Amino acid sequence: MNINYSIEGIFATPIYRAKIDNIPLNFQQMTQKFINEGMEKNYANYVSKDKYVLNQPDAKEVKDFCQHHLENFYRTVFGDTSTKTEKEITQSWYNMNRKGEFHHEHTHQNSIVSGVFYVNASPKDTIKFIDYTHYAINVCDKDPLKTPFNSVETSFNVSSGDLILFPSSTYHSVPLITEENNIRISVAFNSWIRGTIGEEDKITLVKV
Repeated sequence: MNINYSIEGIFATPIYRAKIDNIPLNFQQMTQKFINEGMEKNYANYVSKDKYVLNQPDAKEVKDFCQHHLENFYRTVFGDTSTKTEKEITQSWYNMNRKGEFHHEHTHQNSIVSGVFYVNASPKDTIKFIDYTHYAINVCDKDPLKTPFNSVETSFNVSSGDLILFPSSTYHSVPLITEENNIRISVAFNSWIRGTIGEEDKITLVKV
């Protein structure tokens, strides 16, 4: 009996990771100022009242870092080498989770690529991604062996200074915070493109 075989994964979802060497002091101070001035209640956590925090002068270095990797995502994932478009960070906001809080499963509308920059995270902090397409056809037995092909959820450990980029249509969430002194703080952002894309002869031209 020939037992040689191969399994290939197709149509993968890209999760892009990067890390800044040091979070700038002025950005840390700005973060603390936003927390001191008060955040507004979200579904099960808190978010900043300002939804353009990366436009603040003290956020420039962090925004430049995020912008660099956003453009690299478009280039390496989408194969976008166009010089006729700009990849723009649109809205950006702080998220804060403390003990007993979590962030519900969600996607980001009116965005192409979204990102999360972690200002403060404990060694146990994670971000969870969910693929609901697995529920369409999914054979499930008691305690099945977990493989990359049958996993509905995938979690990544995160730490302070990490940047995670992903397609905005990807469902994701933050698990319940159980640590007493853990205040998880991140900046989430969305993106869009500006300029001319497509080709007139192929009837794909769009100016945005």
